[in-house]
Amino acid sequence: MPAEKSGRIHHLPAATPAAVAGRMRGRGLIDDAGRITGTGRETRERIEALTDDLAAPPHDILTPAGPGQLLAGPGPLAAALAAAGPE
Repeated sequence: MPAEKSGRIHHLPAATPAAVAGRMRGRGLIDDAGRITGTGRETRERIEALTDDLAAPPHDILTPAGPGQLLAGPGPLAAALAAAGPE
C-alpha cells in the first residue's frame, strides 16, 4: 500500500514522504506506484528477522513471571512521583 494511503504520515511535511519514497525507489524497494517490490519485501523480511534476533536474548532470560514483574515494577515509582505532585 502506498504510504499516502496508510494514514501514518499525515503529520509529516509533504516533501518528507516524497523524498523518502524517492530514495526507496532508487534502491529498488518500491515501484513507481509506491508498492513494495520483491527486493523491498526481502529487505523488510531481513530487517524483521534481525530485530527478532536482537530482541530474543533479553526476552529469553525472563522467567514465566518476568513479563508481569516488568509491568508491575514501575507501579511504586509512578505512585511516588504522582504523590510528589508537579514541581
